[in-house]
Amino acid sequence: MDCGWAQGGDECLLRRLLENVRRESYKFYFKEEDGTCLEHCADIVFFIEGEAGAPDPAAFAYETLSGDELTRSFSMIGFGGGDLAESLLGLSESVDERNTGNENNAKEGYGCLTTSVARYILEALEEDPDLSALAAVAFGGIVPALGGAALGSLPEDHRIVDPSVPDGDLSPEALQRRKALAFMLDAAGFGLAALAVHEIGHSVGLVAYGAPPQGLFGGEKEAAFVENPEGCKGAHLDTEGFNLMQAGPGSGAGFELSMDLLSEPIGFNELNAAYLRGEVVLLP
Repeated sequence: MDCGWAQGGDECLLRRLLENVRRESYKFYFKEEDGTCLEHCADIVFFIEGEAGAPDPAAFAYETLSGDELTRSFSMIGFGGGDLAESLLGLSESVDERNTGNENNAKEGYGCLTTSVARYILEALEEDPDLSALAAVAFGGIVPALGGAALGSLPEDHRIVDPSVPDGDLSPEALQRRKALAFMLDAAGFGLAALAVHEIGHSVGLVAYGAPPQGLFGGEKEAAFVENPEGCKGAHLDTEGFNLMQAGPGSGAGFELSMDLLSEPIGFNELNAAYLRGEVVLLP
């Protein structure tokens, strides 16, 4: 791919990862990878900081929205940081009921805490042999924890991240490392997108406490449709399947990354999807 404004190896990889996150995020919000609306999609647009048309983070200020603005304010979410001593993988500023304001989840301690995510995944690989075996086959060659050589440690590594170098100009070993890197970027993009849309979901009103039309059953533990009461801690709801708005790692919800979990469809449940599409409206 053309890295555009992102020049150099590390910057190019970061751009590719963020592009993957955006593509996967759009799919979770019922859009095509490029943001084109599918039938009944969520009215949301994602920008990557620094690209043409992106709002300036320096202009961010909290503003209460009335709903009739010609230009709506924007919220921000950051990727990076985290504490190895902490178990939370992400944190949103608030549950913005009815999406009446904007949230700054790009400040320290908020957003998608990628250091914590990396620690959690490595721990999961140690605890689940099947998961570890799958990871070793898919991208073990570039992950030292799985017996591979770290990206950047071999002579041809600078060429495998250069989009101007065609596959045919790489040695078989370098080509295999390029494929492993591409798979890792895809997998990381999907995982970070799932985490991001969870936190963004809170920023647009998921999962408000109480029953509709004032709430979306946030924290509900007793209802028959609840699959795991522990996954309903705080403003979360754990219903059948892998609901994106269930409580996750670090919340004491018993959430564990596993082969069984990865085999389930991941997305918003029907009620949350209807809210995001504007088919269910929360009243004041």
